[in-house]
Amino acid sequence: MKRIYEFEANKEETVKEESVEKKKDGTEVTTSKDVKKEVPHKFFLRRPTRAMTDEAELYYGVKLAEGIKAGLLTRALLEKRFENDGGTRSNEENKQYKEVVEKLQAFHKEQSKILEVDEKKRTAAQKKRLEELEKEIKPTRRDLRDLQLVEDSLYEETAESRARNKVILWWMLHLAYEDTDGQAAPFFGEGEFEKKLEKYDEIDEGEDFFELAIARRFAYYVSFWFVGRPNTQEEFQSMIDMALKLDEDEQLASTQEPEEGKKAEAKKKS
Repeated sequence: MKRIYEFEANKEETVKEESVEKKKDGTEVTTSKDVKKEVPHKFFLRRPTRAMTDEAELYYGVKLAEGIKAGLLTRALLEKRFENDGGTRSNEENKQYKEVVEKLQAFHKEQSKILEVDEKKRTAAQKKRLEELEKEIKPTRRDLRDLQLVEDSLYEETAESRARNKVILWWMLHLAYEDTDGQAAPFFGEGEFEKKLEKYDEIDEGEDFFELAIARRFAYYVSFWFVGRPNTQEEFQSMIDMALKLDEDEQLASTQEPEEGKKAEAKKKS
């Protein structure tokens, strides 16, 4: 069974620990006692087969049809309705969106112009401006993403969105495995989808926090895989690291902005 991503997690367990004591007469006495230790457990996402992909596509189609039958609009119909109503944004939001896009484009244009100059030939002013642009681009990119997320949220109740979420769950239940001493076992148990789903619900509603944490990690990783389809451990890790870096940058920017605002206000008063 080929693997596309592997990871480890430590679990506190009670294990037997043996110690050997040498007596004065030269004999050795082995004693054991129960101790609590962090024991590493291995998990992985298996590489899907062609048959699994065909089954997942069929499952998506079934769930899409279910959503439409239940009265959910398709994305195309919702887009048409928004278009007839004047779009998804108000005039003020359209103005804000346009300003942010133009601002970001201007930053990138200026940045590209400086980057075209050989690093050794850049002036001190160009180097300084490049650093300033990097700081200015991050919050602007975040503003654009926030505006896009607001728009995307309007489509969350479509038949396609529901079917997508269902098929991501289907993939998670089929790709998640635990590796115990080289023996691979499905994390959500053997059997058909419904049986695996029962195991998932059992974990989700249970009190085994370790299993719950692993299930959530699988959900996180499978969502990444579904969007980006990385084929190797390196590609997968690169995507995760990039996402974590973006989160760190956003958190840093959100903490810096109030401080910068206070400094600017203090400067005005002085």
